[in-house]
Amino acid sequence: MERQVRISILWLVLMVGGLVHTVVEVMPLFWGESIAAMPQNEAQMHGMMAFSACFFFVLPGLGQLCTLYACKRWCAVLNAVLAGVMLLLNTSHPIMDLPGAPLAQWFILPLVFLFNVILMVEVVKACRRKETHSCCAA
Repeated sequence: MERQVRISILWLVLMVGGLVHTVVEVMPLFWGESIAAMPQNEAQMHGMMAFSACFFFVLPGLGQLCTLYACKRWCAVLNAVLAGVMLLLNTSHPIMDLPGAPLAQWFILPLVFLFNVILMVEVVKACRRKETHSCCAA
């Protein structure tokens, strides 16, 4: 499989992993449990919502665009930086939250982390390549 396709699939897997992580967090609603987080204030709540949107959609979306449509070397470097930021966040999040997390998260978060490590390796390999992406060869 071409590296560009592998990287694109891995970015999508990270997006889906974020969705699965979120769905598992809200599943207790089906049993009538409260899942409400009590933020200190409204600004904190909006900040966390914006951070979550960036983390679960914007970063992988930009990575996807860099992988599929950008042909310059700086885009490959940007893709590596985005994958590195995702790896940092996917490393710190389980360390902070797994001890008190539901059992299902113990399976989801390490798997998302593993896919992120594989993505980082693939992106770094692509970044080290001298030639441009195949989308520019036409």
